[in-house]
Amino acid sequence: MKHQQGSIFFYILLAVALFAALGFALSRGTGGQGLSQERADILAGELIQQGNMFRDAVARVRANGFSKFQISFENSVQTGYTNPNCTSPRCRIFSPSGGGLEWMNPPPGANSLKTW
Repeated sequence: MKHQQGSIFFYILLAVALFAALGFALSRGTGGQGLSQERADILAGELIQQGNMFRDAVARVRANGFSKFQISFENSVQTGYTNPNCTSPRCRIFSPSGGGLEWMNPPPGANSLKTW
């Protein structure tokens, strides 16, 4: 057997140190404006909850007998969501007789303060 120098341990430690430095740099790359893990978890939960509400509203409209091509996201806050295939309030997500949703703004801090 040849005499070994143990340099593999040096390379492993160097790789670990570089990954740690990269992780630190990425976590600080937002200029101190990043979210804490707890806040990010809360926002993610709120966004998932809103997504589930939309899923349920679409299911209600589909249960009213409308196809996915007739569903309309027309609302009183944002323009451009009118579906010409929807001819009844019952196929609108934001109608009490349709999906039953009210307009929801993004949770505070979830985006750059723009509407959906």
